[in-house]
Amino acid sequence: MVSPPSPVRNNTVLFPLCHRIGQMVGPILASRYWIIMILIAVVLLYLPILFSGFYQDDYDHRLRFSPEVYAKLHQPDEADQRGPLTLYGFVRDSSRQYSRNKGYAPWWASDHIRANFFRPLASLSLAFDYSLWPNTPLLPHIHSLLWFCLLILLAYKLYRSISGSAVVAGICILFFAVDEVFIGPAGWISNRHALLAMVFCVLTLWLYHLGASQKKWLYFAGAAGAYMLALLASEMGMVTVIYLFAYLFVLDRNRWMSRIKRILPFVLITVTWRLAYTALGFGAKGSLLYVDPLYSPVDFMTQLLGRYPAYLFSTAVLPVASTLIAASPQVTALIAVTCFIMLGLLVLMIYPVLKAHRTSAFWAIGLLCATVPLTSGIPGERNLGLVSLGVMGLMGQLLADVAAMKRPGPLKTLQVVSLKLVIPILLVTNLVLPLRSIVSEPDNMRARREMNDRLADFGSDPALVEGHLYVINPPGTLFYIYAMHQRLFTDAPFPASINYLSSGYTSVHIERVDARTIIVTPEGGYSPRPGPALNAKTGEVTQISAENVSRVLDGIFYNPQDPMQVGQVVALSEVTVRVTKMTGDGRIAQAVFTFAQQLEDNRYVWLLWDEDTLTYERVQMPSVGESSVYP
Repeated sequence: MVSPPSPVRNNTVLFPLCHRIGQMVGPILASRYWIIMILIAVVLLYLPILFSGFYQDDYDHRLRFSPEVYAKLHQPDEADQRGPLTLYGFVRDSSRQYSRNKGYAPWWASDHIRANFFRPLASLSLAFDYSLWPNTPLLPHIHSLLWFCLLILLAYKLYRSISGSAVVAGICILFFAVDEVFIGPAGWISNRHALLAMVFCVLTLWLYHLGASQKKWLYFAGAAGAYMLALLASEMGMVTVIYLFAYLFVLDRNRWMSRIKRILPFVLITVTWRLAYTALGFGAKGSLLYVDPLYSPVDFMTQLLGRYPAYLFSTAVLPVASTLIAASPQVTALIAVTCFIMLGLLVLMIYPVLKAHRTSAFWAIGLLCATVPLTSGIPGERNLGLVSLGVMGLMGQLLADVAAMKRPGPLKTLQVVSLKLVIPILLVTNLVLPLRSIVSEPDNMRARREMNDRLADFGSDPALVEGHLYVINPPGTLFYIYAMHQRLFTDAPFPASINYLSSGYTSVHIERVDARTIIVTPEGGYSPRPGPALNAKTGEVTQISAENVSRVLDGIFYNPQDPMQVGQVVALSEVTVRVTKMTGDGRIAQAVFTFAQQLEDNRYVWLLWDEDTLTYERVQMPSVGESSVYP
């Protein structure tokens, strides 16, 4: 029989070194001024982002508060029913036809897809900013940063209350404050809804803990009010009740009947909110981009399996979740399996240290369950702040425990070696690398704005105001929404209409039938699903590409599970489109375009996108009876 490894005594310098470091920095972490130093550091760290300007959805939200810009759209009031409380209505029934005509949606956009989110608190905060200073991005950025500082302060209070240690709370809040999952909420004005939801979520947990530990119902009442505000800020606020259930099962030591009585109001608030949310016509339905587990449970479970390990790994170690949007299904599966294995190893490494704390179980259950609903939207890290809350709770406890050990004690040789490996890795990935990401974010935003400028660079000819633009091969149709909103805030002429002959990235065969009619057949059909991408020039196949990003985002317009039908007609202002062929997986394969005027009409502008120069080339349609392949 092989005997188990004996405990390690003095053959490692890890614990004495960590202990000495802990003795040196412990008083600083426990100081009442530590949180002030953290807040000052965060403000300085995010200072460049304050001057990064508006970005993507920010332009859309500004429209309603810039009458002279909004007038360029010539949009009827019934097409846009958003007000100060409903700015997050992205795909709505009332605006669908108008969006098709103006190019904010392709002609094949489904009538059954909805992405209309009720976030009145966040919406009102944006309306406040844009009503007072619609053209001054610095002030809305400062507004968001103040919310972020409040979140950090409340998280520190929560960590300190639950852990009972100022040192543990000091470590937790250091890692929490620099986590790159907050770059979006704190640095992108439109993502403020996530920031507000997190603020009121953490406030709810803190008040609930005070109520449970001090047995005062006033705290529970305050927690219930904060929870309602979290739900009114964003759907993400629902994650709060997950942490409350984790608290009920792990940290609440009262009788079960008392626990149930305390959490029952929060359950009723959740159910009432969801019923009202659905009854009022809000939510996501039919889309492949936003998958509601109640409407599409199978799609949600499929998405969950591919994303869940990557989301956890992104919050605990390295940010890989944003890679998923550009990955083929094969790479997504590989990332999921790899992250699952590495997370399993990480758990084995840190469990021997953390198993002694009930708070560790609370944070672990909370973050594991909180990740589930957060996989339903666009892949990325920017909505994982409430997962980070639990991860950093574990991180702070782990480092505090290791620093408190002079010797490894009962730990085995393999466990000590594992800790020697994992602690430096966690310090680098959660403290050093995020700093680089935060500092580089203004440059990333600037590059994306420049790309949007190129996408909307249709020229400066004043005649464009009366022109109807048709892009033969757009590099992703959703990107045009951001690009055209950005163009609206310039002096460049805005076209009367814009639409797309294909969904882009593949060759397009166009056959001229008569003076006003063409048949369009994109290679592979419209809106193909993500997969390996072929570079036509080099012949190389890549599993991660911008083409897959476009394909994923197109899921907000078309769902092959609810397909169009052969013979279905879509009537636009200058053209009528009829579907003539479908693919075997529910996508459009071919369509006939019949225009109001002859194709040589001067108002019709045919644009071909050049991926190499990132510019448009004006082209002509084939002569009657002839055909061409673009590009």
